[in-house]
Amino acid sequence: MPALPQLKGVPKWRGPKRRKTERFEPLTTVASCEGVLYVGKAQEKARIMRTERRRSKRSGATYPGIVQSTAMVNHYYFYCVDEDFGPFFLKFCSYFPYNAKLCINGHEYLKRQLAKWGLRSRLSTTASSPVQTPLCCSG
Repeated sequence: MPALPQLKGVPKWRGPKRRKTERFEPLTTVASCEGVLYVGKAQEKARIMRTERRRSKRSGATYPGIVQSTAMVNHYYFYCVDEDFGPFFLKFCSYFPYNAKLCINGHEYLKRQLAKWGLRSRLSTTASSPVQTPLCCSG
C-alpha cells in the first residue's frame, strides 16, 4: 500500500497529528463528485495472530502454535465520497488477519436518497424527516 500509483494527486497524511474526523470534514463539503478524497496511514493497536514455539508433551519436539495477541500495526484509511452513500471511509489493517472496517453515515445516505427522489428533508442532530408526502404514499 505505500505506493499507490493510481491515486496520484490524492492528498495523503500520516499519523494522528489531529483527529481523523477533523481532517475529513472540510473535504466532504468541497467534494461534489465521487472518488477518493485522501489516503491516511496511522499506527494503532490491533488484535493479531502470532506464532509461538510450543513443545510436544509426548515427543518433546517443538512445533509452531498460533495465538492471539495485540500489537501496534499500520492501518490504512481511504476517505471517499459516493453519490449514493455520501462520505465514508475504509480502514484496513496491514497485519494478519487483515481486518477491515467500512463506516457509512446512514443519515447522509437517507438525505441523498430523498434528494434523488425530489423530496426536501429537514435534518436534525439525530434524524431527518421528509417535509412533503411522497407520491407513492399519497392516496
